[in-house]
Amino acid sequence: MLSFRTRFSRHVSVRLRKERIIWLTTVDSTGDDAPWPRPVWFHWDGRTVLIFSQKSKAKLRHISHNPRVALNFNTDREGGDVAVIVGDAHILEREPSRKLIRRADSDHTAKPAGLRRVAATSRPPTW
Repeated sequence: MLSFRTRFSRHVSVRLRKERIIWLTTVDSTGDDAPWPRPVWFHWDGRTVLIFSQKSKAKLRHISHNPRVALNFNTDREGGDVAVIVGDAHILEREPSRKLIRRADSDHTAKPAGLRRVAATSRPPTW
């Protein structure tokens, strides 16, 4: 679980609450261990980053093969305000509660067509 004791980590907490998109980097599942960054919708509940995905997407295969992931935000215009979170992702076997899905839906009013509501959740380590 993340700890928000430092000034910087509290700043990251604010960004987790306000941002709509985060970059998820997974490791290729084909054996060449190439990193694959991609922007994703996410929901932060104060403990866990919940990422939604279509069932057949590569990111889920990558996470099944290697659960180590990195999450990062876009930088500011000057390349500053860098924040990277490293942790393990877990593919949920069951759909999250309807309450959580409604809360996540309210965070993101426009979603791509065909978005599946179950995916992976990253439990980053303590800073």
